[in-house]
Amino acid sequence: MFVESQNTSLKSDIFRSGDTSGLSNAVELTGSFYFLTSNTANETIFYTRTPDEVYFFICFDCESFANEKMIEKKEGKLTFLDQAFIFQSGSEQLYFYVDNNYHKEIEDNFKVDKDKSKTYKGIGIGFHKLNLTDDIHRNEKLSNENIVSSINKFDTFEEIYQSFTINQ
Repeated sequence: MFVESQNTSLKSDIFRSGDTSGLSNAVELTGSFYFLTSNTANETIFYTRTPDEVYFFICFDCESFANEKMIEKKEGKLTFLDQAFIFQSGSEQLYFYVDNNYHKEIEDNFKVDKDKSKTYKGIGIGFHKLNLTDDIHRNEKLSNENIVSSINKFDTFEEIYQSFTINQ
């Protein structure tokens, strides 16, 4: 069963441990996530939804987990820090980041313990949020079933995203 995520930013231990004023899209969500790795673009994608929004978090040209496409549903907490994000599921912690000077500031500011995490470096970190509206046609396109179908069908985030955002 897919459990809609809740915005837990105000309760976030990570956010409390540092200064979020320099972040433009800081958010923490807790609930069900679909986790896609090793597509042809070497992207790692996390997808979740709240009652009002659909979220995607992407690590572009990310170090791979495996040589084939893998899709998993996991319960957990994802904390987005602009140039990095952390996914915690039970005792497993995954840390995705861009190797630049900014990520070292993030690690220092938010006390990210890379020794506790499996770390994955990419050339870019992406964040996309789509608001659910009163438009029934749009909301049908953004249904959990359609998004998961797109994740299974397409090989890049761009193809996945276009499959339900282009007006048809």
